[in-house]
Amino acid sequence: MNSRGLAGIGRLHAARAFTPRRLAAVWLLTIVLAALPIHSAGAEVRVTGDANAIQIEAQDASIDEVMAALAANFGLQYRGTATLDRRISGSYRGTLQHVIRRVLDGYDFIVKTNVDDVEVTVVSGGKAGEAKAASAMAPIPTSGIAPPPTRPQTARERRRSRQQGQP
Repeated sequence: MNSRGLAGIGRLHAARAFTPRRLAAVWLLTIVLAALPIHSAGAEVRVTGDANAIQIEAQDASIDEVMAALAANFGLQYRGTATLDRRISGSYRGTLQHVIRRVLDGYDFIVKTNVDDVEVTVVSGGKAGEAKAASAMAPIPTSGIAPPPTRPQTARERRRSRQQGQP
């Protein structure tokens, strides 16, 4: 046999190696591996129950992973500017709103509930945001300052105060 004949046998053997069945198996394996969520080692979130009696078991999971699990199980929508990367471990039980409050403890957030859905907007996050907000909202000492005069609330009171010469 000449070299052309041997080259043809090699191509025939290579063509058999990649049958449609094997190609399909390779593509299926690739798709399954690509679809697997990437979690940090040891992180786990289990959600059971319904919206009125939820039980969450979190093991070294980020707040984002817990909120994603709630979104997957209860149609919860969440968004915000704060990063939800703080890690938690523990058991949380109660209604959906109660569990959300406990999971997002330390974050500033807004919960909007309708008949069918719950929407959470996380405004600021973590203890750093809490300390910053506390310093910005520190009370100003008011010793020696008189409170501003109160204005009458009703039209009758305003008319009476004008008649008496008060501003």
